[in-house]
Amino acid sequence: MSEKEYTNPDYVAGKIRDSLLKKFKDYTGCDFGLGYHYNHDTKEAMIYFCFSKHKSEIIISKNSVDKEYNAIHRVDEDKIFLYGNIETNGSLIKRHNPIKLKRSKTGRIGDEESSKIAKFFLDDLLELDRK
Repeated sequence: MSEKEYTNPDYVAGKIRDSLLKKFKDYTGCDFGLGYHYNHDTKEAMIYFCFSKHKSEIIISKNSVDKEYNAIHRVDEDKIFLYGNIETNGSLIKRHNPIKLKRSKTGRIGDEESSKIAKFFLDDLLELDRK
């Protein structure tokens, strides 16, 4: 893969998806299903799943700042966690900084780094459960 391909939201979301699967398996002790789709026209990647009684959809797109990504984490269709300077409809629960990933010299994202980002999304869900 070229450096350009490593910055594509499809690659980034794929790494986060893999880390989410591992985190959910570690958390629940069993295999976990989640869906994934990349839209080539909008250049957005979508990860969707159900966890802890919450339907989640995470949409990841490239930020205007090099190697930063925006994400909309929509939970139960109306609760929103935003990562980056973007706007959307719904009840905003929390706004986070854009997703910024540390990379290797070749531009790849390590498992430890994608796991850290996946934990942010898991923490969003656990925060809702505490409310």
